[in-house]
Amino acid sequence: MSDDEEAYLRKFYDDAGSRGWSYDHFQRNHAKLLGAVSEGWAAKGLSHEYGSPDHLTRANFAADVHRFGYDKTVYQTLQLNQLVKDAKDFNAFKTEAGKLLANLNVRQLQTQFNTAKATANATANVLRAVAGGAKFMRHKATQDTHTRPVHNALHNRVWRIDNPKDTEWRRFVVPLGFGCRCQDVFEDDFTGEVITNEEAEQLIGPDEVARLTRDGFLLDRVDKKMLFSQKQSYLNGLKDPEQIAYQMGKMQYADQGQQPWAKISKSALPPMNTPTGLKASDALKDFDATATNGVKRYTDYTGQPLFLEKSELEFHLQDKYTRASENRQGIYFQIEDIISDPDEVYFFEFVKKNGDSDLSYTYLKFHSDGVLLAAIEFSKEQPQVIKSWYKVYEPDSRRKGLLIHKK
Repeated sequence: MSDDEEAYLRKFYDDAGSRGWSYDHFQRNHAKLLGAVSEGWAAKGLSHEYGSPDHLTRANFAADVHRFGYDKTVYQTLQLNQLVKDAKDFNAFKTEAGKLLANLNVRQLQTQFNTAKATANATANVLRAVAGGAKFMRHKATQDTHTRPVHNALHNRVWRIDNPKDTEWRRFVVPLGFGCRCQDVFEDDFTGEVITNEEAEQLIGPDEVARLTRDGFLLDRVDKKMLFSQKQSYLNGLKDPEQIAYQMGKMQYADQGQQPWAKISKSALPPMNTPTGLKASDALKDFDATATNGVKRYTDYTGQPLFLEKSELEFHLQDKYTRASENRQGIYFQIEDIISDPDEVYFFEFVKKNGDSDLSYTYLKFHSDGVLLAAIEFSKEQPQVIKSWYKVYEPDSRRKGLLIHKK
């Protein structure tokens, strides 16, 4: 156990006010798992095309990391609180809490990293292969002494993948379980016998199919755009998990260790320097010169593409938004700076009645004379689009949701 962890547990045990959310513990998991997605599926090379499935799927994978990291941190907090109640003294608490932290943040985290990296890489390969016209997918097991029987059973089996009406084969894309080391090889030509999805399940066996499904595998990641399934959430089995999850939307900057805007030193911050004296036509002229098919593409601080539609720009160039106090035609020219070098980014998920989610980010850029904001929305069907940009006159009011990035 590190000195920092022991100090954290000491404070957790002694101070009831410290037994809530830990941003540091959230970031330990969150940063590592985001790194897994980046290593498995680099943002560089993502399609520039609006609505392309590669950046849409990858954006939803990142959102899954936010949710998963949040759920895991909530779970850890609840477990530690229970250990405090059960412990007779600090040493007893430290012993049990140390086991919990080692299990969650070392052993399980490494498994989750490996799985996330493999899943991101395999999904990227599928999308590239299909876009390139591949017709067949061959499963290749490692075939050494550590290879599990189910993986050996599928070794060298080949699926046909060029029928757009049959996408069930994507359920068998690797990884097929934790620690899976198998690979999928995509081919243009194959003259042998192809396997059906039903035959693949028979080879795997009903018990193994049930186990893999329970563990969040045998899942069409391209269709579901899902890195971690709901079955893998740490909130499963907890009392009223919906209520716990909903609290993400109620989290404020102070809950996550951030200072109020009034207390943040402004001396090292750059001035806003928003262009003034511009007309709506100036922004439209720039847009038309830099957009493709009515959509302008940006890249945020993670390398992920964001898009601005012309209709959205035109909405924000109405008279009420171009007056001096709003100046959105001027701030339009600062959108790139806001999203490529933000000081804080907050994530929020709104779960609809049908179970689908609308997702959003709030990018905040701090300046010595104020804060600029860009709001992004997306879902499993809609790519990340810029919905608004403006100067925030009460910065703390917009610093809410799950803090996923800070300088």
